[in-house]
Amino acid sequence: MEEKTAKCWICGKPYVVYPHYVGDQLACPECREEARENLPNKWEDK
Repeated sequence: MEEKTAKCWICGKPYVVYPHYVGDQLACPECREEARENLPNKWEDK
């Protein structure tokens, strides 16, 4: 299996999608990282 190039639906930049990667590849790495930074901390005491 080969990697292929996809277009990020958030920013529109091309990025490489790897077939052996287990995880989210629906957006480019930069957009995924930015989204993770904005997630609330589930383990934070309330």
